[in-house]
Amino acid sequence: MDRSAFAYALAAILIPSIAAAQQSANPPHEFAVAELASQPVSPSDQVQENGPIEEYEVEDNAVSVQQDVHTDGKSCLVECCCPEPGFYFSAQTLVLHRDNQNRDRTIVENALTFASLVETNDFDFDWEVGQRVTIGRDDGCGGGVHFSYFQLDDWSDRVVVLGTNDLTLPNDIGLATFDFLDADRMQLDYRAEVQNYEINFTQTSCCDPCVQWLFGFRYLNLDEMFNINSFDPAFGTSDYNILARNDLYGGQFGVIVNHDDGCKGWRLTAKAGLFTNEASQSTFLGDFNNTFVFRDLTANKTNATFLGEVNLSAYWQLGCRTRLVAGYNLLWLEGIALAPQQLDFTDTPASSNFVNTNGGILMHGANVGLEVTW
Repeated sequence: MDRSAFAYALAAILIPSIAAAQQSANPPHEFAVAELASQPVSPSDQVQENGPIEEYEVEDNAVSVQQDVHTDGKSCLVECCCPEPGFYFSAQTLVLHRDNQNRDRTIVENALTFASLVETNDFDFDWEVGQRVTIGRDDGCGGGVHFSYFQLDDWSDRVVVLGTNDLTLPNDIGLATFDFLDADRMQLDYRAEVQNYEINFTQTSCCDPCVQWLFGFRYLNLDEMFNINSFDPAFGTSDYNILARNDLYGGQFGVIVNHDDGCKGWRLTAKAGLFTNEASQSTFLGDFNNTFVFRDLTANKTNATFLGEVNLSAYWQLGCRTRLVAGYNLLWLEGIALAPQQLDFTDTPASSNFVNTNGGILMHGANVGLEVTW
């Protein structure tokens, strides 16, 4: 017999006895459950000297059970309408927006007036859809372990500027090339994607709300691409392309605060860490229809990066082992290589031979999905 069936049977035995005792003016009669179950009830037995015994109907899936779990002398009183879960699986959809924190600088200017036409702050990523999957096990008031993965791979924005033989890149690089000087059209594309893997271990402090202390290991990959495609009718079409990569790995600490109110509740998760970032950037700059390689190199750098994440979610029980979950997320990265910050408009032997890791981003948005326990 599983725990839910045992709870329903126990409730079916105890509820009529407790209710009858409360309606009686005299102290309740002591009786053995075994004797009550074995003795037949006749119509004449329906009425006692203290009044009629009321009948109670116990329906399946309608009993609220309080479980008092003890672990190492601690007590965790949990009110729930389902058995305590062991394993759980969660699949959620993320809809996130990204705020870029690029240092504002001119990318395209007018060759005659030197007026700025396109700047790094002109790019704004839309809300994009991703996925988050989590599987884990909780041991009530003991410890737990959770593995989680999420990805977003379609952040992108495009800016197109048209001119009449008067578009150029700023500083020396514009004067040193042909396709990027006095161009008629420049198309600028900015794309990014992120993938995250983490495993966390939890230790529960039993109270209301229940608090779980968290520590674990995390890997996050952020890749970015920035491309300037320039068209000059006199010479051709060429590209200035940058690929920036961030591979973050390290430990993190945090807390999970959970309040369960029967068949609904809320959960606050906060975690942060200082991560090692293996950052790199690859630059290609072509001229004369990309037939002349003006610049082609890769630079690497290792630095410390801060990562912090907060999620606040509410949940509603749909069935004995299924929950609907919805919430909001904030994820902050500081100390990363953003592709536009690797642009170098100088013309020296050391040009582009660096990795700028002074960038930061803020991702925020909603999550919705299902949790299944067993």
